[in-house]
Amino acid sequence: AIPVINRAQLVDDAFNLARAKIIPTVQALQTTVYLKNEREYMPWKSALNNLDFFYLMFDRSEVYGPMQDYLKNQVVPLFEHYKSITENWSKVPMGHMDQ
Repeated sequence: AIPVINRAQLVDDAFNLARAKIIPTVQALQTTVYLKNEREYMPWKSALNNLDFFYLMFDRSEVYGPMQDYLKNQVVPLFEHYKSITENWSKVPMGHMDQ
């Protein structure tokens, strides 16, 4: 029910608030839980841009492996969605954002 641009903004705002130490980082990360159901480009772009910071921060730490596992779990449904709409990568999707 939340418009696409607003979903992207919510994710981005949460990570900005966490970086400013206004909310806990865990709270910002919780905004990514729903992504396994997200199929739009903008919320994913917002999340991935913000998660890059954490990849750099947690590289070579005990958190890095579990973080990769979590993100893989979130991305697999999106991958399967695009595999389906492209007929196993043989067809270009109609929508510009899907391309």
